[in-house]
Amino acid sequence: MLAYKNFILFSLFVSTLIGLGQFFFPAYVLNFSWLVYLFFVFLTFVTEFLVKRGVQKGDNYDFYNSVMGSFSIRLLLSAIVLFAYYFKIEEDQLQFTITFFVLYFLFTSFEISSLVSILQHNQKSVSQSDEKI
Repeated sequence: MLAYKNFILFSLFVSTLIGLGQFFFPAYVLNFSWLVYLFFVFLTFVTEFLVKRGVQKGDNYDFYNSVMGSFSIRLLLSAIVLFAYYFKIEEDQLQFTITFFVLYFLFTSFEISSLVSILQHNQKSVSQSDEKI
């Protein structure tokens, strides 16, 4: 539950940044930024679910597959969105690309930090159970 609370707080923080960017710098922050934001919120939610499912199974092989699968899904869907934008819309391609990659790296860094905290928590629980033996 804590990871979803952190995810909601992080998403609100990023949406505030986009809103402030559109208010203070309307020429640089496009209206498409909100669609890209919603895309990454949905994508991060799905990949977090996949990673948590892999962690709950307890098997290192399943954990590795779920992490690599979530990163692959994120990369593949992001590439599809970028290519679709470039082929369908001819205007503001540079601003869209910059906005897209800023959000991509923000949400990916959040996912990695969440993954590291999960691994640290699991490492502590494993070391505590080993001490009891």
